[in-house]
Amino acid sequence: KWAYAGERGATPMNAILRCFVELVSRNGNLFLNIGPRPDGTLEKKQENDLLEMGKWMSINGEGINGSMPRNTWGTGQLNSLAGGKDIISYDSDAVLYTLKKGEVYAWFVTWPKDGKVKLPQAATINPKQIIPLGGKTKLKFTKNGKDLIVELPAKVFGKYVWGLKLSKSNDQQDELAAVAAAAVAMSGGKEDGKLPTRYRQKSALPFPKGGEWFKQAGLGLFIHWGPASVPDIE
Repeated sequence: KWAYAGERGATPMNAILRCFVELVSRNGNLFLNIGPRPDGTLEKKQENDLLEMGKWMSINGEGINGSMPRNTWGTGQLNSLAGGKDIISYDSDAVLYTLKKGEVYAWFVTWPKDGKVKLPQAATINPKQIIPLGGKTKLKFTKNGKDLIVELPAKVFGKYVWGLKLSKSNDQQDELAAVAAAAVAMSGGKEDGKLPTRYRQKSALPFPKGGEWFKQAGLGLFIHWGPASVPDIE
């Protein structure tokens, strides 16, 4: 029935999200029916499902909203797409994909005991980094034929359905490389893997004790606080 029919509970959240990701990965949409009571309130389980859906989307929504299916959509099924009792049935090792602005998102529903998840047919993506949705730590990964093997964090994060972002850009590293190239161009020197020639001394100055950290930093900032930096001085 499409309206309130008594306190009948709600479909389990894990089944709803599996169905949701399955549909989106196939260029579909989920129509989630909610039956309010005559006074407009919701049965508690239905209300909790909506709240849980909101929490999950706040973390994983970037790989869902505005996405499109990947040509190689994945392997296995998270939902039979037939409705009814079959919504509970799924392949525990299924991995599905969505695509958004050139970035690929991989979705899986079973956290592997060995901490490694296989992304089928993903080696051709050639990602520079893989980041779990809801986290900032870059994950280690290796190629295995046409697949990618990703090492997940030691501690389980999130629940229901997990998302990984396979990015072809290296974000901060790419930005730093661009800054370094601009610095070389501005210096009038040339890049030979060390310093622009304009800034290199014939005899390097000795580093003071405890200054080894500066060699490893790769970037130094000089902050000059002069009179012009203080607004109250005319």
